[in-house]
Amino acid sequence: MVIVMISRKADCGGSLITARYVLTAAHCISPKYMNVRLGEYDTRHPMSDCNDFGCRPRAYNVDVDKKIVHSNLEYDIGLLRMQRCVTFSDYVRPICLIVGKTFGPISLFNITGWGTNSDGEQQHRLQTATLQQLPQSRCESPGRPLDISYICAGSFSSDSCKGDSGGPLSALRRFQGQERVFQFGVASKGLRSCGGLGTYTNVTHFTDWILDVIQNHSGEFD
Repeated sequence: MVIVMISRKADCGGSLITARYVLTAAHCISPKYMNVRLGEYDTRHPMSDCNDFGCRPRAYNVDVDKKIVHSNLEYDIGLLRMQRCVTFSDYVRPICLIVGKTFGPISLFNITGWGTNSDGEQQHRLQTATLQQLPQSRCESPGRPLDISYICAGSFSSDSCKGDSGGPLSALRRFQGQERVFQFGVASKGLRSCGGLGTYTNVTHFTDWILDVIQNHSGEFD
């Protein structure tokens, strides 16, 4: 999980998909100075996070040197290229994308982020909510039907909220004999009340675009 920062202030979430690229929502990308924060858990402790069991390494920021959004602005998806490749660790590691494989129907997802709660209170610790996949008709607004480029998901007890945009909608799936976290969506839009329903850009619909962007802007897969 990555914090996407605009003018050095936390604005959105994102996910690390390679050693140099962060996947986020297009509406989270700004012409202003941007950087990303990796390895964070509790934003109140900018130094190492410690408890009785030990300390997490200090989180760190990396500048963004390239911002890419889909040519069709109706699609809320974008990529941030970091100024340098990062080193993977227990606290900084990429999420899996589905490439050349299909899974069966997904009924439950997880959404993560540091966004506000339903009372408008900013959350300092990374939060996780479980959401159910819902028929797309539940998330449609008058005159604006949803196509397969979006996922509709929600819950009666929890939901994504302000500040969670760009974060990963994920699920555990078995791959090559191991349980792995795969990203299925990017948090895009939700209700102002932060409860019930949200729309998420369908990442599996844009896998080819993601791979093309990375290849065209780096010459190799980092």
